[in-house]
Amino acid sequence: MKYLIYKGTGGLVHMLNGLQSSVELSKKENRTLIIDTNRTTSFRKSFNKYFFIYDKELNYFSDYESIVDDLYFENIDIFEIENRGTKLIDGKYYLSNSDICIQNLSGMENKIVRVYAGYSNKFIQNLRLKNELLYEIFDYTFSFIKQHNQYISVHFRNTDMKNSIDSFIQKIKESSEKYNIKNIFIATDDYQAFEKFSLELPELTFFKVCETPDCNGKNIHYHFDDTDTLIKNTLKDLYMIVKSKYFIPSINSGISKWIIHQQNNKDDSLFDDDYDFTVI
Repeated sequence: MKYLIYKGTGGLVHMLNGLQSSVELSKKENRTLIIDTNRTTSFRKSFNKYFFIYDKELNYFSDYESIVDDLYFENIDIFEIENRGTKLIDGKYYLSNSDICIQNLSGMENKIVRVYAGYSNKFIQNLRLKNELLYEIFDYTFSFIKQHNQYISVHFRNTDMKNSIDSFIQKIKESSEKYNIKNIFIATDDYQAFEKFSLELPELTFFKVCETPDCNGKNIHYHFDDTDTLIKNTLKDLYMIVKSKYFIPSINSGISKWIIHQQNNKDDSLFDDDYDFTVI
C-alpha cells in the first residue's frame, strides 16, 4: 500500500484548497491519504472532528493509526513525520527540522510514502460537515435568521488582508437603499469594524452571531488560541451569509471566494440549503 501524507497549512480555505490537490494526487496514484491537520497553526485539530469527504474513489484517514508497516519518507520514520510540522521558506513549504521541500506534486510517483503541503487554486470538492456540527450550526443560527428575516450579509476582511471600511460603508448604504433592507449581518476579522459600521450608519440594524477576537489588528487565525471556537464561528458566519438575500464580499479573501464558488457549483456546497443570495 502507498500513502500520501497531507500536512495542512494556512487558514481554513488555504488548508482545504491544498487538501484538494492531495485528494486528486491520491486518487491518481492509488494512495491512501492521511490528512494531518493537528499541527496546522490555525487549525490544530483533527480534520475528522468537523468534516468528511464524500468520495467513494478515495481512501483516507485523519490519523496515522491505519499505517501498520515500518515505513520511511526520505529516511525519516513515518511516525517521526507525524510529530513534525512545516516551515515556509521563499514561498515553498518544507518539512520542519529538515531541508526537504514537500510542495512537489511530481517526481515522487514511485515512493511508498509521499508527504505534501501546499496551496491550490482549486476549491475543495465533496466536502461535508459532520452531522452533529451541522445541527449545532442550524440550532445556533435559527433565531437570528428568523428575527432578521431578509438581510444583507457583509464579509469584511481587514487584518492581514486590508480593505477600505469607507468603501464598505458606502456599499452597504447604497445596497440598503436600493433593496429596501435595513438588517445588515457582519462577519469580520476586524475587532473594531462592527462598532464603526453601527456608528456610521445608525439608521440600519447591524447584527452578528459571533464575537470577533481582539488580536490587535493581527490575523486572528494565527493569533487566537481557541481554534475550536474560531473554526465553529467561521462556519456559523458562512451559514449566515448563505441564508442572506444579498452578499457584499471581500473580493481579496479566500472565504468570500469560497462562498461564491459554492453558490456557482452546487455539488461543492458545504451546507444542504439552497444558496439563494445575490452577490453585490
